[in-house]
Amino acid sequence: MELLERALAELPVACRDSFLLRKLEGPTHLQIAERLCISRALVEKHIVNAMKHCRARMREWDAH
Repeated sequence: MELLERALAELPVACRDSFLLRKLEGPTHLQIAERLCISRALVEKHIVNAMKHCRARMREWDAH
């Protein structure tokens, strides 16, 4: 869990917020977009980028 928190801390705020809202609270992409005042497409991009970043960082740290 600590590694995930470290990886999330490296993300830009909107990216991290989009990811955490979706995974922890479960609103739709449209609801997140409205809440953060950004487009639905940008929410989707943020979530994908957050997942890729976290996966890569956790693999990198696990290898060390």
